[in-house]
Amino acid sequence: MAGSAGSARSVRGHGRLFASSKKKKHGARVALQSVDPNLKTPNIYNWFLGIQREAARHTVLEMDFIGTAGHHLYNAVNINRFAGDLLTSGQFHGYNPAFAAINMVSSTSNSIYNGLTASVKRQMANGFTIQGAYTFGRALSDTDSETATTTWQDAWNRKVERSLANFDTQQRLTINGVWELPFFKKAGGFGPVHAALGGWQLSGLASIDDGMPINIYNSAAFPNGDFNADGQTGGARPNAPAPGLQSGGWSRQQFLNGIFQVTKFPKPILARTETWGGTSIAAPVSPRPISRCRRRS
Repeated sequence: MAGSAGSARSVRGHGRLFASSKKKKHGARVALQSVDPNLKTPNIYNWFLGIQREAARHTVLEMDFIGTAGHHLYNAVNINRFAGDLLTSGQFHGYNPAFAAINMVSSTSNSIYNGLTASVKRQMANGFTIQGAYTFGRALSDTDSETATTTWQDAWNRKVERSLANFDTQQRLTINGVWELPFFKKAGGFGPVHAALGGWQLSGLASIDDGMPINIYNSAAFPNGDFNADGQTGGARPNAPAPGLQSGGWSRQQFLNGIFQVTKFPKPILARTETWGGTSIAAPVSPRPISRCRRRS
């Protein structure tokens, strides 16, 4: 790919040939939306293994392993770019200078999730039931957006984008309880009162998880961003931070001041891909209590 911006260059991608010539171009470049002619139907695979045992009277223990894998998932990536393009003159050329972005929808992405859940359920006296479950799992993917354009750093290297999914929650503790209200349960007495006030349940649920990953991106233009100099901004990541960077346990004041400093993330050498593959910082713990009242039919 060496040579000046005006020299002939070509590349074969997704079964198509993009070429440029020395012919001068006029007018504004237009962006294209295209579809890979070899587009495949996504496949989803699920697996499950569970064991349940009554440990004591009215107490049930359960452990489940759950897995999900997705193959041939859709992504939309601008393929009219290559690393080092802006180093020649600071201007974008692309594989085909007649166009701006060429966003191609392909089915080359993959994802996988594996999780283990342990739960206990206790049927207590006076119509009260309590259940708790702890889940530890991990979701990995290279694309989280199905229809929007994916801002991969390198359009031709999907593997460096594989990391924790944006929706990944590795640990979650859930506790819920149900109480069958004892009031007006019997059919005797004043019928309308029993019909209106009998058979109600009061339930509550509390969920605590460790939050979803925090993405570290640089959206500036080259050379302050777009470190691989391919002309696309928005998906550039810095190099891995120095050891010892605080990645949890932040105070309220730290959130107000900003939990990360730009100086903690080194800038990559221009025209090279960063050394930090994907997301690796988790968000703080997030509690969510819920309560409701319903009537049994």
